[in-house]
Amino acid sequence: MTKTRGCGISIGRGCARLKRSLRAKRQGLSLTDAQGHIDTHDSPRDTAAQLATQMKDLQVSLDERKLHQREAKTSSQPANASSHHHRMKHSHTTNETPLQRVQRSLERQGLMRHLGVELLRVVSGECVVTLPFSDKTSRQHGAFHGGAVGALADIAGGYAALTVAPADMAVVNVEYKINFLATCQGGELCATGRVVNVGQRLIVTSAEVSHIDEDGTQTLCAVMQQTVMLEPKSD
Repeated sequence: MTKTRGCGISIGRGCARLKRSLRAKRQGLSLTDAQGHIDTHDSPRDTAAQLATQMKDLQVSLDERKLHQREAKTSSQPANASSHHHRMKHSHTTNETPLQRVQRSLERQGLMRHLGVELLRVVSGECVVTLPFSDKTSRQHGAFHGGAVGALADIAGGYAALTVAPADMAVVNVEYKINFLATCQGGELCATGRVVNVGQRLIVTSAEVSHIDEDGTQTLCAVMQQTVMLEPKSD
């Protein structure tokens, strides 16, 4: 009888400890704090096995709560930093005029700088560029090389598309078709690119390339139609 009574007292104290711990959990106390407020006068209700299981669940719950608090604190810092970096990265592009946007891009075009391409006019939906004749642009017979004519038409159409692209997007050439209409020598080339159609992902442009002789005579020497694709900026 004495042994049985002692077991009942032990279980009763354990139940009281569990109740106190569960109340502490609802109040936001730690497991150690909860165990420091044990009331040993409550009556027993659960078995020893139930007591052990529920005490284990309480410890796991408290551990998970601490883990979630650490994760929330850690994840909030990189997100804020990334958002700030994104705003800083693109702040200089949101207020640019079409001319400033195209000029900034052209300055990074190694081939265009090598050939001597210059901007003549840039407005929304249109871009005009020029290319002077030189030994860098000539073919073996002394006239403008077709590759130089095509490159000038390509850049005129591409930059016309860039003027209507969202500030956080760049454009990349998907394809173009060009017809050469005349052979030209000396003077300079002038290419005018215009936007024909703007879609969600693709922009269609056209370009006309004229040769301007030293006396000012203009001759249409090539026409082009081009398709460019919008893509997220990488710089």
